[in-house]
Amino acid sequence: PSVFTVAAIAQATGSAVEDLLDLGSRSPTTTAPAKKRSKTGVTFVYLDINGTVVRFGFHKAFTELAQAAQMSIDMVETFFWRHYDPINCGQMTMEEFNAAFGKDLGIEGFDWNQYYFSNVEPIPGMKELVEWVAANYEVGILTNSMPGSIDALRQKGLIPEAQYAAVVDSSKIGLIKPDPRIYEKA
Repeated sequence: PSVFTVAAIAQATGSAVEDLLDLGSRSPTTTAPAKKRSKTGVTFVYLDINGTVVRFGFHKAFTELAQAAQMSIDMVETFFWRHYDPINCGQMTMEEFNAAFGKDLGIEGFDWNQYYFSNVEPIPGMKELVEWVAANYEVGILTNSMPGSIDALRQKGLIPEAQYAAVVDSSKIGLIKPDPRIYEKA
């Protein structure tokens, strides 16, 4: 039908021409609202993982390891921190970390992830906070992490889903906080 016929049908039925032509479903999509700028100029928010987005029970994991290795918690913690910087800087693989830490503990076939993932949990309220921040600001992750841990935490649903504009993983860039260069990379 001609445009005049469609207009006449619309008038006779009390309908909008757009409804008769099904133009409402073809209307341009609205763009996402612009992100905010805080009063102090903040437009981007980086989130840390351990101690911010998730709670990791170091003490509980070290206690379990101390029992398994039959040594003091202080010794377990000392051995852990001995290898912390190299693994988080990507200077060693998880296999190398597990072998070195396991040797220190006297545990064959040691797997740190078994202890880590059984003692990590989301911090209550962080999912909602991350969703709000991501809706209002650009958001990213900036954290000291062991190889593969960010991906594993995301796959397990322990890091809230968001459109992360950047992920600064210390094990991939070879720098750990508080080295100023990691912030420059971010």
